[in-house]
Amino acid sequence: MTRVFVVLTAAVLSAGSATLAREGQPGGPAMSPDAKVVDTVVYEAIAKRDAKQLDAILDDGFMLTNTFGTLYMKKDFLKACCEGDALSETQYLGAKTSEVKKYGDTTVIVSDTEHRFKKDGQDQKIGWRSLRVYVKSAGRWKLVAESRTSY
Repeated sequence: MTRVFVVLTAAVLSAGSATLAREGQPGGPAMSPDAKVVDTVVYEAIAKRDAKQLDAILDDGFMLTNTFGTLYMKKDFLKACCEGDALSETQYLGAKTSEVKKYGDTTVIVSDTEHRFKKDGQDQKIGWRSLRVYVKSAGRWKLVAESRTSY
């Protein structure tokens, strides 16, 4: 079992083929051999609050440290992301820039992320830097860790 430990200063929290992947059928961008493509699917799944898609991509040992320094394990992240009523309406969530480094079956992606949303009738925007670690497991990229730093 590959263990990846990421120590960082505290930090915040496509149509047809994507549908196939969300339904748990083979194919689609979530099964891409390119971790950057899978990373894009993660942003889309968070924006759509798609717990099933995220569950398929997140490793069972997934850990997220958000910009407030709060640690979320997979179960907690899925609950916070995808359960209950949305507090805002996402208009855009994605990487403005990304740097990808591959080390065998491990890929590290550092991105400047932007989230534009509407809350209480007001347009809002926040940004953060993400460091995401993917490990290839059984031929699929799994997100094992993420740390977010506000800027």
